[in-house]
Amino acid sequence: MMRRQIRLTPFSKAFYYDWKLNPFSTDYHIVIAQKITGSIKLDKLRLAFNRFIKQHLLFNSHIIEDNGELLWSANKISGGVDLYKINNEELNEKIKTYTSQPFNLNKGPLYRFSVFEISENEAILVIVLHHIIMSGAIGEFYEFSEYYNDSTFQHKQSIKEQYELNQILSEKLHNLIDLNKVISKKFWTDTLQDIEVVDFSFLKTQRGFTSDLANLSFSGNKSIETASFILNKKLVENISKIGRKFWITEFMYCREVLAILIHKYTGVDKFAIACPISIKEAQNFIYGAQINLFLLRMTLII
Repeated sequence: MMRRQIRLTPFSKAFYYDWKLNPFSTDYHIVIAQKITGSIKLDKLRLAFNRFIKQHLLFNSHIIEDNGELLWSANKISGGVDLYKINNEELNEKIKTYTSQPFNLNKGPLYRFSVFEISENEAILVIVLHHIIMSGAIGEFYEFSEYYNDSTFQHKQSIKEQYELNQILSEKLHNLIDLNKVISKKFWTDTLQDIEVVDFSFLKTQRGFTSDLANLSFSGNKSIETASFILNKKLVENISKIGRKFWITEFMYCREVLAILIHKYTGVDKFAIACPISIKEAQNFIYGAQINLFLLRMTLII
């Protein structure tokens, strides 16, 4: 029987429209790499992979446009587990090339599984997913190991149940938006009416530049596309001490530091920081990425 189609949620649509604007972008790739030590049972791995895909609705789906609506539809083809035999010297470059290949959301599959064999007893399992089929809670994905270790393992929800749950969530979110259009429009108008647009185009850096300050790294060719902050343990401990003294969290402290930094570089004293947050349903692996935007207004009084 042909599977019925599911309307994308408003949050999933945001990922899709971004892909339409940037079809070759890898911004929404989720990459999982796992080192394998010992002999590789490739046939067993492929069987586990096939069972995993068949039992997860969105992993076996792509997106179609039908009469102005966006729908999840069953994949016509399935991916497999590819094997690449390489040496240590070419490992990083090969994996970089592999993970940077774009996905086609209109065709699928929206995942790639491969084993990069370095020697008879060492390999790297690399999994690449488009964010739209999986939330950022990567821990949920490690259910895959259950399929490998137990040939009788079954997902706790059948495909039929997953379909029904996704259908319910989609209708619920669309109804909420339809009911609250006027209120939402007023909220965003009031929130953003006196906010200045912060233009960072004046910031230039070379590709791959890295700073020792809190392990801050930039990626991009000319202008900065991404800035990633990794706070070391000692710095986090010091921030925690300050937080306990002034009753603020580490997040609040870092938010204020970022606000001061933005003001220092731009001179703007009223702006908003958009923070992506998952709705509670997104904690369940079967719904894919369901991410809303939380707006933090910042006003500096100097």
